Amino acid sequence: MNNDQEQTWPTTEELEKAQAQQNQLKKRVPKGTSEYQAAWILSDDEDKQSDHDDPVFTFLFIYILFIYLFILGF
Repeated sequence: MNNDQEQTWPTTEELEKAQAQQNQLKKRVPKGTSEYQAAWILSDDEDKQSDHDDPVFTFLFIYILFIYLFILGF
């Protein structure tokens, strides 16, 4: 953000759009869970998009495992 620009609050339309998007997401949460707590629980779709599918993550995991086994002498 440019320092010369003034920071603004979201417009009513932007707030309504964000609320509509949030209402479209239906999550199954335990009974008694607050709206705030439910926002932190991943839905099934969100959970499938993990970092474990990343090839770099897989490579680093195997590399660290190899180093660990090498140090232990296996």
